[in-house]
Amino acid sequence: MDTLTRWTIRLIFATAVAHVLFAFVQPNAWGDIARDGFFRAVADDGAAGFWKREASVWFLLAAPTLVLAGLLSRSVATRTGRMPAETGWTMVLIGAVLVALYFPATGGWLLLVIGALSLTSSYRAHSPAPMASAGRGAIARRAGSTVATSASTPAQPRTPR
Repeated sequence: MDTLTRWTIRLIFATAVAHVLFAFVQPNAWGDIARDGFFRAVADDGAAGFWKREASVWFLLAAPTLVLAGLLSRSVATRTGRMPAETGWTMVLIGAVLVALYFPATGGWLLLVIGALSLTSSYRAHSPAPMASAGRGAIARRAGSTVATSASTPAQPRTPR
């Protein structure tokens, strides 16, 4: 995994932490939500303070989604040596929608940056990554085993019954 990939994944995790912090630091409605018992506390869009409630919930819910994107990206990058392009395209898409809807005051700009970094990292020329597993025969040969496996045994033609 190269440095850009490593730092892009860290930036995704940092953005998740920032979302959790911002959900509680911004003018929020957690007290009102708790007083209403959480269940259906954000359902009435005509209620006073609805937008504060909605913002509080969405900031908090974005965090686990970003953590999941970071974990999956790290897992793929560890196995393949490359940042998955899907992470970049997803971040660009979500960022573009946020920028279009909330222009200019939105965190969507950060998602666009993360998406661009992810895509740059993904499409860079990398040396081929080692395969996680090349089949049982390759594993047996690597371990120095002389046990015949299906990968090293020639296929026998089937005879009809």
